Amino acid sequence: MKTVVHFHNTSRSLRNRGVLKISDLWIQEHESVAFYGLLPEHVEALVNQLSGVYEIEEGSLTILGRNTRQMDDRSWFQFVEKL
Repeated sequence: MKTVVHFHNTSRSLRNRGVLKISDLWIQEHESVAFYGLLPEHVEALVNQLSGVYEIEEGSLTILGRNTRQMDDRSWFQFVEKL
């Protein structure tokens, strides 16, 4: 199966809500994922990291084989438009 998303040792500081840390999360092609028990702020941070709104503070996020740290705003939007 093809890896679509890979969070590796990521963290994101959230105002007054601690830190969202993801040690090692792989999402494969055709796979559905649900997150239960997260604070709404953590869910928002997760979605914002996936969509490129937030940068990863630590660790790495790879989407379809591309490390998001290596993409500037323009290349990020060009990448998302092709999805």
